Amino acid sequence: MITVRLAEPRDAADIQRIFERTLREADWLPKGADPDTDFLRNSGGETVYVGLSPQGEVAGFLSLYTPAKFIHHLYVEAGRQRQGVGAALLNSLESWLPKPWRLKCVTINTPARAFYARCGWVETETAMGSQGEYVLMRKFAAIQALKA
Repeated sequence: MITVRLAEPRDAADIQRIFERTLREADWLPKGADPDTDFLRNSGGETVYVGLSPQGEVAGFLSLYTPAKFIHHLYVEAGRQRQGVGAALLNSLESWLPKPWRLKCVTINTPARAFYARCGWVETETAMGSQGEYVLMRKFAAIQALKA
């Protein structure tokens, strides 16, 4: 079972390691991209949650800019993907963050787009960013989804 909690200072090294490894191995970044792999610099002012494996290890994290209800980062350790970590992190927001929520996903990152679609996210628009074309995705409350 995955446990989700607010990140603590002791989680910093694990979060940084997952962030850096994910960006270094990302096949969805433009060729020749040199991503900034400093998590703290990339997530200043954001609320961070960690998903813990049954053994209590950091298996993934979610970084959120709370005022805009915008998920900036959601990364899961490569060996822990498809084990419910990402879904548990997203579901943890249900208890305290009103919808709609937003995030951006690079268009060519089809596995991530498919994951978000399975979790009920809707692609609402596309735009161009520093990492190429991306889709803006939203997660609506059930009533909002009916009106959309």
